[in-house]
Formats: sequence, structure tokens, C-alpha cells
Amino acid sequence: MQLVVPATGIKEVLQEMHNGSPSAHFGINKTLSKIRERFYWVRCRQDVESWCKKCRTCAAVKGPKSRARGPMQPYNVGSPFRRTAVHIVGLLPVTEEGNKEAKKEKLPSVHEMLRPKNGVASGRIRTCYDLRDNSVGFQAGDLVWLYNPRRRNGCCQKLSSDWEGPYTVVTRINNVV
Repeated sequence: MQLVVPATGIKEVLQEMHNGSPSAHFGINKTLSKIRERFYWVRCRQDVESWCKKCRTCAAVKGPKSRARGPMQPYNVGSPFRRTAVHIVGLLPVTEEGNKEAKKEKLPSVHEMLRPKNGVASGRIRTCYDLRDNSVGFQAGDLVWLYNPRRRNGCCQKLSSDWEGPYTVVTRINNVV
């Protein structure tokens, strides 16, 4: 025997079965099975999914299932050693001053020779990286959650939330921020 719930009572049933004291914010499947034991209404599954996805407590504790990954942004360097991430040159042999000056003069021409090859290699790396792009791109007015893990004295880390929000996006500065 199930109780057929009118449209006006659906919100109350969802509130009690998902947010109520005996339920403790179970996921979609457990909440749905608990509701189907006692109640019935059309589009029950869609309503439960929507309710659980909009639940702020669940979102604050669980967070997203996968981490968003945006497209790689280009950063072209204008001159040799303008931006060096790793020291790859190693120790140069100590030689005469004239030899050092000749190497310094030759460095820009070597850089110009390698620049096209570097562009091709960075293009390949970018293409491979962008294949795993799963960003949605936030727009002004979107609600977002901020990941802020921190230790709180006197609180159990397991039961505390690492997510804060939701916050509203005010403006979009560029493709990254």
C-alpha cells in the first residue's frame, strides 16, 4: 500500500525523506527507495534527483564528482631565458672571456632557429592536454562552490565540510578567471 501524494505535498515528502532526522541526507538512490516504500506520484525519480542535486548540505559535504579542467592557455616567450622553468644548461666550462662573448652573441640566433620547432611541440602538447578539457565556463550570475579545506580545532575533520558557498559569480575577467 502506497499513499498517492498530491502535487502540493511533494515538497514536504522530499523534505522529510531526504533532509529529515532519520534520513541524514542520503543520496538519490537511497532517498528514492525510501520514498517508493510509502509514497507514489508521477515523475518521482526526476523530483528526487532534482531535490538531491539542489540540496546545499549535500553539495557542501560531497563536492563535485570530477575536477574541472580548462583548456591550456598559450604563453609565448619573446627572448632567450625570459622565462625558464628548469635549469637545463648545466655547468659551462670555464674558458676565455672572448669565447663567452661569442656564445652570448650566438644565443639569439639559436633561439630564432628553435622557435618554430618549439611552437610545433607546444601545439602538440596543448592539443593532447585539451582533449581532457571538461570545463563548463562560468558566467556572471552562476552559483559556484569554493573548495577551502582547513583544519578546525575541536571539530572532527571527517564530519566538517571542505566546501563553502554557494557564491554568485559577479563578473568573468577572462577565460581562466
